[in-house]
Amino acid sequence: MTNKEIFFSDYKDYALASRQREMVFTMVLNKNANYTDIIYCGERAKEAAEAAFGPSDSDYIWCEGQLSRKNDFIPALSKVLQP
Repeated sequence: MTNKEIFFSDYKDYALASRQREMVFTMVLNKNANYTDIIYCGERAKEAAEAAFGPSDSDYIWCEGQLSRKNDFIPALSKVLQP
């Protein structure tokens, strides 16, 4: 499966119909090995993810440690995506 197929296989959109998604991000934590993969989809999503979490040589970004959605993930992406 592609990243896009994985994102939207069980995706639920709670936004108004007039809103469009430009980028979609997800975190996949491996608690046993203590790392987080960040998968992204959409135009400019790779650039935003790399600006927030570092360079990638594949279609995801590997981060050492277990990132917190609330404390790490959202603040880092918000900082990059704010105008």
